[in-house]
Amino acid sequence: MRTCLISLLIVAAWPTSTAAQDLTGKCARITAVPQINALGLTCAETASGVALATGPAAAALLPAIDQAGNQFPRHFETVPAPVAIVAASTITKEQLAAIRTAGFAPLPWFDGKGMRGQLESSIRAKIIEQLQGLTPQQVDSAVAQALTQIPGGSTANGTLGEKEVGALAHEIGHMWFGVLQDGLAQGSTAAAPRYGSSAPDWLDETAAVLMENAAVTQGRRDAIVRGMQMPPLTQFLTMDHPVFDAARANPGDGVLSDRGGGAGGASIRIVSGAEADKLMAGKASAGPTFYSQARAFADFLIETSGNSRIINEIAVAERSGQGTARWLAVNGKRHHLATSIDRLDRQWQAWLKAWLLRQPG
Repeated sequence: MRTCLISLLIVAAWPTSTAAQDLTGKCARITAVPQINALGLTCAETASGVALATGPAAAALLPAIDQAGNQFPRHFETVPAPVAIVAASTITKEQLAAIRTAGFAPLPWFDGKGMRGQLESSIRAKIIEQLQGLTPQQVDSAVAQALTQIPGGSTANGTLGEKEVGALAHEIGHMWFGVLQDGLAQGSTAAAPRYGSSAPDWLDETAAVLMENAAVTQGRRDAIVRGMQMPPLTQFLTMDHPVFDAARANPGDGVLSDRGGGAGGASIRIVSGAEADKLMAGKASAGPTFYSQARAFADFLIETSGNSRIINEIAVAERSGQGTARWLAVNGKRHHLATSIDRLDRQWQAWLKAWLLRQPG
């Protein structure tokens, strides 16, 4: 089971009047599942999946499904299973299994009430930490003011913002890549939480960042331009995701718990501010660096090989047990790539320097 960790504040603005549409029968199929119908959520659908949420909120999630649905076939194969986004505070192991049995890849997401509660809690903790001595009334006022500065944080405009679409598309990418690597039932019998699929963490993260839209992608690239120390490929291609690694090293903080979902259930939690600092043990830059390096390394592989599905070829090699190093030795030359990890790192570093010179400013 993949445990979702959101290390940045993700804000959604829920719609007030958009009617959900049943275009191809996916909603009829999934709401016929008793465990899902019992949630009492509204269903909206698009070509690559469905969104289940309270009232008209479901329709606001569809642009993210479309974003990921357009990107996934460009870099991998056809979408392996329609996604089912379930905007609920928790979802049980039984509900996850029922969704998979119905032929959907389940993705738990924030419900509007739960998201707002987590946002307020996170902002309140940060204000109390930074502005000591405020009265409770002053803290309430500061929290309210802070929420007005976050797009969608205090009013609903009927859509997700660009970064929210990119963030959700990212999570859909994780889910689809997991299905591709391990099958639709992946995670249902896992003995312990994993970051993602059975593939190395860099591949999981690369699959996800490739689903993101231009707004989020540009942020990844801008972080590199501003100056970012990235580990060599010998480390990057074998390391655990730093955020997941930190969470696993701090089991008492509750980030990896099922939080009411039961064994194998799922929930989503925002981790930010002092809590994120504690979780990362002073290495707050490690998570963002991993994401940006995944994006840049994908750009390098795609540009150098001229093959937009080069990541898929490596994923197939990992799935078959061949591994990245052996795949490079056999296939690197025909893709204009070095044939060993050490030489590939030198090629990557040279490409990165040239790429930086091409960036404006």
